[in-house]
Amino acid sequence: MQKRILAFILIFAFAFTLSACKGTKDITPSDAQGSERAARERSNLFGFIVQDGEKNHPYEAMHSFLVTCEDLGVNAKLYRFSTDDELKSCTDEAIKDNCDAVLFYSDDIDITESINAVKNQNRACVSLINENEICDCSVVLSDNTTEILSLLSEKTEGGTVLLYSSIVVNATQFTDGDVKVKTFTRTEYSYKAAQKSLKDFLLLNTDIKAIYAIGTQNARPAHLAAKEIGGIKVIGEELSDINNELFEHGLYGLCVTPYYEMTAKAVYAMQKLTDGESVSEEYCTKHLVTRDKLEKYQAIRKNAENRFKG
Repeated sequence: MQKRILAFILIFAFAFTLSACKGTKDITPSDAQGSERAARERSNLFGFIVQDGEKNHPYEAMHSFLVTCEDLGVNAKLYRFSTDDELKSCTDEAIKDNCDAVLFYSDDIDITESINAVKNQNRACVSLINENEICDCSVVLSDNTTEILSLLSEKTEGGTVLLYSSIVVNATQFTDGDVKVKTFTRTEYSYKAAQKSLKDFLLLNTDIKAIYAIGTQNARPAHLAAKEIGGIKVIGEELSDINNELFEHGLYGLCVTPYYEMTAKAVYAMQKLTDGESVSEEYCTKHLVTRDKLEKYQAIRKNAENRFKG
């Protein structure tokens, strides 16, 4: 009798062991890497390797990086570069500083080699604005042109919306059947010549009731041409001194890249990666800034400029 009981206990124990094994999660290479990051000695330092230049948006990104790291109780260090050689020096310094995670942002300089160098040190890497498959994740812009066109169409009670750009744009990719869209390509360099040619086009296309001026330099000629015609709403792109002034003369709004918000999301992703957690790609859209929201975005830009410009 005792032998039968002992045999039953052994069989039950073996079956339980099999069941427990089936429930165990397989450790993938990425999981193992995350565990190593979480287990190694932490420096509590995040680095931001950022291309610096005459544009304002790196200042917003750098400001957000420092503020968000401070909110999370993480030390932060900026590594600013403008040339390939400076990029290499920044990368070497970030590795030497033993950053737990590194955020990368570059407008037009290839950062592939730098990302690989950091990842080879088993550090988490996040890419800002530009999608990068090498990084653990990217925080990038998702095109919301279709939504902007739909909004403009609603505001003009179904009138045709014009896409005004310095490059040829295929309007069919932005239409959903309910929005009527036309395109006009700017070929003139001077504002005055661009304004005249667009005005002539608008006079021949009286169904146009709104303009989305794509490109940071195109809001001004679009606004001036529309103002001469009358009854046309204009949306431009990005904050600038010129575009800000246009609000005083009736500009409807600007589509603004939320560099501050996107950088904050990137820092939170860095924290999760450092803790060994998995993260997904983050997709953000441009914000429509109308006059009632302008002060907030101007303040963000001004604070960043005061801290880093000059």
